[in-house]
Amino acid sequence: SLYALERGANVLAFEPVPEIAGALERSLKKYIEAGRAKVYPFGLGREREEKTIFLFSAFAASNTLNQEVTGCHLERGMKVDREERVLIVPLDEVVSNLNLPISFLKADVEGFERELLLGAQETIRRYKPRLSICTYHLPDDWREIPRIVESFGMGYRIKFRGGFFNHMYGW
Repeated sequence: SLYALERGANVLAFEPVPEIAGALERSLKKYIEAGRAKVYPFGLGREREEKTIFLFSAFAASNTLNQEVTGCHLERGMKVDREERVLIVPLDEVVSNLNLPISFLKADVEGFERELLLGAQETIRRYKPRLSICTYHLPDDWREIPRIVESFGMGYRIKFRGGFFNHMYGW
């Protein structure tokens, strides 16, 4: 978020874990005050609901809503330190209330990318933002995430970069 803001972009950031959302707000304070950034204290998914998030205090970047990803982390010796209930909202709901064009959508949401995309399909259809979506959390993400994007019928060109299909880019 900071990288994009420093280069002139406006940013909407979403973080369902309260203490991390607070840290993000402190980090982006001057941009929030300037009206160029907003931090939403919830996650993104297919529908408005409450979900359990699995929290790893040793490595907060691994916090996940996807129990299958949690299993992978446990196999690597990581430990779930706690679970919390968090709000999940479709991106389409947020964007429709803002009436704000979206030009770029980046998602690294620890195995919840498919759900996020399904909750963003109207936004994607309306604005056709450029996409940077992680495709390494689930074994078939590299196949299923582009399939979801292609199902929106927007004619995205899709490429993969990084390691073994680490990220899908669409434009």
